[in-house]
Amino acid sequence: MIREKLKIDEGPKNNLDILEKDYVYDVYCAEDNYGALSEVEFWHLKREFSDLKREFSDLKREFPDLKKEVWRLKREFSDLKREFSDLKKEGVLAFEKGVLAFEKGVLAFEKGVLAFEKGALAFEKGVLAFEKGGLAFEKGVLAFENGVLAFENQVLAFEKG
Repeated sequence: MIREKLKIDEGPKNNLDILEKDYVYDVYCAEDNYGALSEVEFWHLKREFSDLKREFSDLKREFPDLKKEVWRLKREFSDLKREFSDLKKEGVLAFEKGVLAFEKGVLAFEKGVLAFEKGALAFEKGVLAFEKGGLAFEKGVLAFENGVLAFENQVLAFEKG
């Protein structure tokens, strides 16, 4: 029945023939209720097996090269691991140096704050001293004005007297 539908004589002649038969087989396959392997299935499986054999041969040829590549990558990975370990040590040291520098910066900032506070206190003392000087100046002005008034009073008393 399949032989009649596909017009199979002695198996596929070329790849195009195989593709045509695969297409017709795929369409016809739903109607095929036989438990046995049909001729088309046989040729299909045979072609898949040949493809797999070819792939396996290619992989066998590539295996020594792949093995060398794996060993090269392993060596490279070991080198990178060693380099990373060195960098990690350097990074930890650099981080610790950064922490110390930060702590020094904090101490310097605190010293600056203390110096600023001392400066602010000195400024306040200066302001107080300036205000005292201003008061003393005002007292001096008042004393001068009192002296001028006293002098004027004496002049008036001298003129009267």
